[in-house]
Amino acid sequence: MKKFFQTVMAVALGVFALSSCSDVPAPYEIPGMNDDDDPAVVIEPAGSGTAADPFNVAAAVAKCQEIGATESTDKYYVKGVIKKITLAFDESSVNSYGNATFDMVDDLKATTSFKAFQVYYLEGKKCFVPNTIAVGDTVVVYGPIYNYGGNTPETAGKGAAYICQHNGAGNVTPDVPAGDPKGTGTLADPFNAVAANAYTS
Repeated sequence: MKKFFQTVMAVALGVFALSSCSDVPAPYEIPGMNDDDDPAVVIEPAGSGTAADPFNVAAAVAKCQEIGATESTDKYYVKGVIKKITLAFDESSVNSYGNATFDMVDDLKATTSFKAFQVYYLEGKKCFVPNTIAVGDTVVVYGPIYNYGGNTPETAGKGAAYICQHNGAGNVTPDVPAGDPKGTGTLADPFNAVAANAYTS
């Protein structure tokens, strides 16, 4: 009887020990089982930097490396997703200039980033509205770009660049007036705004 009781107790303790350990996490990470272990997304450069065909982040970075450490004289359109906000419009205690600084990527899992530095908001306006932008928003920025310090692809600062489209809202061709070109550019028949823009372009 004593032996039978000892056998029953041993089986019960074994079952208890196995069931009590089922929810204990492993003291180390199992490769491939952690969401943080997802491979980084690599996206190829695309776009020409125009309103109709903005650079993606990869292409903007490549263009900045080509331009070098001096701000470009040309302005470019760059489209991406906001991954990290360094300074937002509404932080007026720190930022009295109405601009924002944030990192853009082609995909939130991508490692290649482009910095929108001290950019203004839609139509190049200063903005102090809280929560204007957020991580995950899709934006198109427009302005001069360069490779700051030879290692940081970004826009020129102090409002030289701005967000021209935010989550689909805004005008991606802010410098092109709408309508038909009219006029010959003479005193008697001056250009309208569309014709003047086309002529200067």
